[in-house]
Amino acid sequence: MKRIVCYGDSNTYGLNPETDQRYPREKRWTGILQNILGNENIVIEEGLNGRTTALDEPGLEYRNGYSYLEACLRSHIPVDYLILMLGTNDTKTIFGKEAAQIARQIRKLIERSVQVLDEANPCECKILLVVPAEISEAVTGGPLSHEFDADSVRKSRELAKFYKQEAKLAEVDYLDLSKIIKPSDIDGIHLEPGGHEMIAEKIADWIRS
Repeated sequence: MKRIVCYGDSNTYGLNPETDQRYPREKRWTGILQNILGNENIVIEEGLNGRTTALDEPGLEYRNGYSYLEACLRSHIPVDYLILMLGTNDTKTIFGKEAAQIARQIRKLIERSVQVLDEANPCECKILLVVPAEISEAVTGGPLSHEFDADSVRKSRELAKFYKQEAKLAEVDYLDLSKIIKPSDIDGIHLEPGGHEMIAEKIADWIRS
């Protein structure tokens, strides 16, 4: 039985942009992935609203993805597959980070994951770096406009290039969903059900291959 840890933000948590609540498990990409792969695999959801790669948001430091990463991995050992899908929240205006800087932060997560798993994991773990869906212009007129702006949109569109470079350097697999799925027009960030289905299908293909 294979264990698959899905480490991400609100689009892994499954936030519904229409209701601001969580999609039911069967509508989240993690739940869909579980259904596709069947009972021979265990899909472990580790999505948190607002999670960053490795940045502290004042008063919300628990959202730092790097700080929690080791505890997360060790709590789920053995881990056969690790899927990292973070970076959207790093484009918030409060952080002032460019895409290349965000990519270097994601590299820190990859390196730490490799260190922890090499030390503690009893099996080989394959890592997949996923580029998040690009933020759309709808964010500037939506409910998240106090956190994201037009510059956030630009940065999110530049992530794919830098993530690909970091994945190659770290020798991990890479999946660019940024050109395949788009967020809801409601807030320009979060995914509609079709997007969740697409992610699940693409990641299932990766695991099967």
